[in-house]
Amino acid sequence: MEQYETEIIELAPDKAVIARDTLEVARLATNIQEIFWYSGEIRTRGKFEVTFRPDPPVIVRPDSQVAVSMTELNRDGKPFLAEARVGIWNVVPGDGTITVRGNIDWPSPLRCRLNLIIVY
Repeated sequence: MEQYETEIIELAPDKAVIARDTLEVARLATNIQEIFWYSGEIRTRGKFEVTFRPDPPVIVRPDSQVAVSMTELNRDGKPFLAEARVGIWNVVPGDGTITVRGNIDWPSPLRCRLNLIIVY
């Protein structure tokens, strides 16, 4: 198993104040109407591209902001951290669709869950 070094970086208090002020300005100037959570499962390996078509009430438009994460699932359908490297490359919202491109770096197909946060 490869070993990874993780460095934890603490945010300086004076920078945190700036970040909080910036966040407050963003909240005041926002046009957010809805936030949705959506998930889908795939079973594949290597490079992949999948298009999701969420049912109402989920709203997806080309100007939606979408964040996607992916996790491998065990036999019971529970997320777990295994040896495979998985990653999301591109996320493209459209009219009622979200296309996701990514990679599962493993020699055989794996079952993975994609979690999507959609801001409209």
